[in-house]
Amino acid sequence: MCDSWWKIVSSRFSKLLIFKRRHTLQQKEPLTLLKLPMDIVNLVFEKMEPKELLKLRKVCTTLKTAVDKFGIHFNSIHFELDVKGFTLSLDDGCFIYIGDVDGGAAVDHCHRRIQFDGENFVDIGFKDLKMLLKSVSLLKIHSKSNCMIKSLIDALKPEARNPAEFLKVESIELRNFLFEDIVAFLSYFDTHTLKCIKLGKHIQQIKQFQQIAVLDQWKNAENFQIEIGSLNCISEIMDHICHFECFHINIKSEFPRQVAVRMRDDLMSRKTFQHCTIAVDEFNMNPIEIARVFKPDYAGDDKYKIEYSNDNCKFEVASVISDKAPNYPLNFSVRRLQKSCTH
Repeated sequence: MCDSWWKIVSSRFSKLLIFKRRHTLQQKEPLTLLKLPMDIVNLVFEKMEPKELLKLRKVCTTLKTAVDKFGIHFNSIHFELDVKGFTLSLDDGCFIYIGDVDGGAAVDHCHRRIQFDGENFVDIGFKDLKMLLKSVSLLKIHSKSNCMIKSLIDALKPEARNPAEFLKVESIELRNFLFEDIVAFLSYFDTHTLKCIKLGKHIQQIKQFQQIAVLDQWKNAENFQIEIGSLNCISEIMDHICHFECFHINIKSEFPRQVAVRMRDDLMSRKTFQHCTIAVDEFNMNPIEIARVFKPDYAGDDKYKIEYSNDNCKFEVASVISDKAPNYPLNFSVRRLQKSCTH
């Protein structure tokens, strides 16, 4: 009798404990990503693709702050500005369009549209770009509006004397910029990170090139590329690019013999110089005349590879046809053949 009673009491007591335990578990709030310690959250972020992080920061303000603090790294960003909207192209073609709509702004991404009533598309676009620029290797900006460039420069201006605010980008490409805007914008970049500067053919006021040459960003960069259209421009540019290890110039006008002489006597005597290419219209260059700057008795074809030596180094001087840029088919190049020089 006692044994039976005890079994009944024990069974009911066990069921009561199980019920209370289940009830307690049901009352607890579910564990979410935001309730985890930040070091665990950051480990989760590390496993996510950049495009996934972009979507995550749109969920709520708290996640947006957490993702922005963690940072999103893209290898390349292509930013196009127009008076009616901006286009962001990220890495392998992830497009985001931010535009002006009636009464606000709209963001188009992955075949979806999010509308922000009462918001300014300029503010949204520049804030997103500023966030993305915290960790990117290559930045391309193509503008169709000078007023938008002014607004962009104001929006991205770093806080005075705060090195952490400077943009740590390795390569920058600017198209359709005034030179005064190039000078202002380049000053925002970290001088130790920026290695390559590319300036597009639509750049205006190119005769004011000396303004850019005084920047530390310019002096510390290693590579340079530009598209220009006149003889006077290439002569002026040569005064400011001899410190680069490598440079590439596309030119529509004549490539004069005196520039080749300048390259031989000045550029190729510098220890830092490694390689340069000047691409021109085939009808605006006399390859044989240029070859004789480096080999006076040259009597060969207008396509060549010859070796030139000065007191310190050996170089390959070449004239070849290239199909990479149809508007600039004839490429004249100089390449150092020895890694080190004797001085």
